[in-house]
Amino acid sequence: MRFILAVLLLSPMWLLAQVPFDVYSCVNLIEFREAHEMVSLGIEGLEEEWSWLAIGGSDGDQALATVELGVSAVDGYEPESWIPVASMSTARQDFQAFGFGGAKALVLGGYDGIDALSTTEFYDVSSDVWTAGPEMSTPRTHHRAVWMGETKLLITGGFNGVSETASCEILDVVSFTVTEAAPMLTARASHTLTPLGEGKFLAAGGFNAAEGFQLSSCEVYDALTDTWSAVAALPVARDNHAAWTLPASDGENGVILTGGRVFDEAANLFTGLAEGAIYDPASATWTAFDMASRHSYHGMARMGEDANWFALGGVDESGAGITTTYGQAEWGSGSTSMVWEPGPIGTGQNPGLLENRFKAAMAPSWAGWVVTGGDAGGIGTCAVVVGPTSFVEESESEPFTVFPNPAVGRTVLHGTGANPEWTLRNAMGQSVRQGVGTSFDVTGLPLGGYLLHVEGVGTRRLVVR
Repeated sequence: MRFILAVLLLSPMWLLAQVPFDVYSCVNLIEFREAHEMVSLGIEGLEEEWSWLAIGGSDGDQALATVELGVSAVDGYEPESWIPVASMSTARQDFQAFGFGGAKALVLGGYDGIDALSTTEFYDVSSDVWTAGPEMSTPRTHHRAVWMGETKLLITGGFNGVSETASCEILDVVSFTVTEAAPMLTARASHTLTPLGEGKFLAAGGFNAAEGFQLSSCEVYDALTDTWSAVAALPVARDNHAAWTLPASDGENGVILTGGRVFDEAANLFTGLAEGAIYDPASATWTAFDMASRHSYHGMARMGEDANWFALGGVDESGAGITTTYGQAEWGSGSTSMVWEPGPIGTGQNPGLLENRFKAAMAPSWAGWVVTGGDAGGIGTCAVVVGPTSFVEESESEPFTVFPNPAVGRTVLHGTGANPEWTLRNAMGQSVRQGVGTSFDVTGLPLGGYLLHVEGVGTRRLVVR
């Protein structure tokens, strides 16, 4: 595998000289939620039209069946309002959820406050109706699932109400059927399941009470042969960690894994790990690296097509009768990471919005990620992580570009001619600024999304930060 390990394992410090992401607050959820799921929905063919579905979870006391829809006005970066929509037939937390087909969602299993669930449900945003889906072969909570292709999901492990399970199955969202897949070699819950490409998937770590709680074992599923094979164990046993695919130039992809929960017997509490690891399938080995803070029950995502990533703060210390403490949000490139510092005063950037969260939910937006709930204050706060301009892909159908976008202060037009006439409109379609020329100032405008129309040239979306 050709990762160019000098980049992944020895990222030069100039990559860390500039924070590659910005973090801003967005409108709060209607209800506080933790252990919930959020999926992105959109209109097929219009990649910039986004909405988000915040589903179920726990309000801190009981499992929820309620669901709310976050709607973006113009920019597709973040929800600008949340509205209640149809509730699921069953309250559930610690489940799995997926968006598909532009305007549909699926939920799998979970815990209703009494029992682990084997049921599934489908949601159609156009009709605002939840429909019962096929039942899984066993109840599952704290299980993991990933797409195997456009229509099939691989579902693995979890807790069935009695013990951790090794059973796996494949759900087809077109035929509404569930078929049995080969069981894992080890029963596990609260693990990670990461696509490697070429029909292979890596299950790493997790929890199994009969095996001594946290697991270090890892195994790979091959969809072509319907088999699981053991691979190198993690450097440290863990559960409730996070992982993401690292793309390779050819062959199987790798995996970057961060944090996780371990038990400290001396202190009688669970602590997060300040350690990550990178898996190289070519050598079938893990390489550990240090993180700036301790994380468990956190979220993690890549930004762009390279090795840049961010991790929510997540939980540092937790346990029965223990005051929960939290880690700090951090970001990195490959195995080089650092704590996320606040942006310049007045920009509204606040990486602290990603900290003090337990079982928050994450879903992609047009140019970043939306994070909801799990906040220690029990409010249901929302944050958006937006990449730099280089991550914002301009539509090929538009003949001009805007840089920087998102804009703070001045922005410049390219591909419009020498003296273009332009009009900037807000989400309501009202003209808020007009002018002539290839650059203009956005200072003083309310933060959010706008439409920039250049006479005789075309229209662009512009975000003001």
